[in-house]
Amino acid sequence: MSTELKAHDMGRFQRLVLVEGPRVRGTFAVLLSPSDRDSWVKAHDVVIYDESHHSGMCFYSNDLTGSVKDGVASLSKHMVAPRLLADVEDVWSEMLEAMVAAVDAARAAAPVPDPKPSTPMPEGRRTQ
Repeated sequence: MSTELKAHDMGRFQRLVLVEGPRVRGTFAVLLSPSDRDSWVKAHDVVIYDESHHSGMCFYSNDLTGSVKDGVASLSKHMVAPRLLADVEDVWSEMLEAMVAAVDAARAAAPVPDPKPSTPMPEGRRTQ
């Protein structure tokens, strides 16, 4: 039995971006969309340090998800892991700035082309 596998480079739509702020540092996964839509931002491996920078709380992919539209970050409290919400609230404005910076860096590295209307696949290339 032969299985046809396909792999696609999604680099122009998905980027890992390092952000280094005073208390928010780490890697964010940015899911880009055309410029008139939201871009989604997830913590990939992010640390919120305490004020003395001696310790911090680590965030991973299921711990924080937000969006950025027209340079404005949106982060709902229910999209932050409950055990980490107090830490995020402590640096809320810096987290929003980090999310915007991550999207800006991702867009600069891989501009997303304007969406084109979909065209039907030629009859001979359809798959079931």
